[in-house]
Amino acid sequence: FFVKMMDAAIDDVAVLRAKYQSLLRLSESANRVLACFRSMPEAKLKAGRIMEETNLARRTVQNSLTTLLEGGFIQRRGTGPETWYQLVF
Repeated sequence: FFVKMMDAAIDDVAVLRAKYQSLLRLSESANRVLACFRSMPEAKLKAGRIMEETNLARRTVQNSLTTLLEGGFIQRRGTGPETWYQLVF
């Protein structure tokens, strides 16, 4: 049992290390968008609200959201104008 738990913990460290490396590679704008989510961790944010909070252009927000989605930092729900994003815990 103890060996299984240690193996699982080692695997978790590898996952967390990879996520931390991804975080270090984020652009300044992606960091600003991520900070917006962190300031309201349970909020469901639409792109327009993120633009207001960060003062970034729509395309910049869209690119940052794509980067954050691919990195596993946020999740997307809905489609079209009803699309919203939320921080992954």
